[in-house]
Amino acid sequence: MPSVATSKKTAKKVSKPTKPKKPTEANSKSYKELITEGLVELKDRKGASRLALKKIIKAKYPKLESSTNFDLHFNNAVKKGVESGEFEQPKGPSGPLKLNKKTTDKPIVTKKSTSPVQKKKPSPPALSYKEMITQAILKLNQGKGSSRPALKKYVKDHNPSTAGTNSNFDHLFNTALKKGVDLGDFAQPKGPSGIVKINPKKKLTHKKTI
Repeated sequence: MPSVATSKKTAKKVSKPTKPKKPTEANSKSYKELITEGLVELKDRKGASRLALKKIIKAKYPKLESSTNFDLHFNNAVKKGVESGEFEQPKGPSGPLKLNKKTTDKPIVTKKSTSPVQKKKPSPPALSYKEMITQAILKLNQGKGSSRPALKKYVKDHNPSTAGTNSNFDHLFNTALKKGVDLGDFAQPKGPSGIVKINPKKKLTHKKTI
């Protein structure tokens, strides 16, 4: 049988039109920056025409001369600059372009706060553990004496900044309590595990000296 030649069809890829890229010339400056440079260099109080600006920009950055999208980017930058208030066109879109002095020369004013500065009140000195225990004994149970757990709870609740967050609270509390007993300021009628109260002898001597 005669061989039949088969032809392979090659699919052609349809290339999508690429969007025009902005030139990377001029040290990656935007067209708005290039226009601003041109206006500054021309130093014309009345402004500069678009043709004059295009000419000075292309002379300074020769590679932009070959850019097919130069006019498009230039016009868009002018439009955006006018809308944002950076450029002015006193005689309309076809007239000269100039920098807006209000945005370029406007000084930055920082407002000073007129509210009076309130002075912080000095915080009262922190009580010692012995003073805190004494305060707790007098406030709890009408001063007749209280257990250690009750005294600890009162001290922590009423002195949160000093005792509430202290990791050595138990050690400092017990040390102060022991010293108070040794000095005769506190009394433990039922022994170390019993209630703690103010030594009545100390109360009597205190009253006599007043």
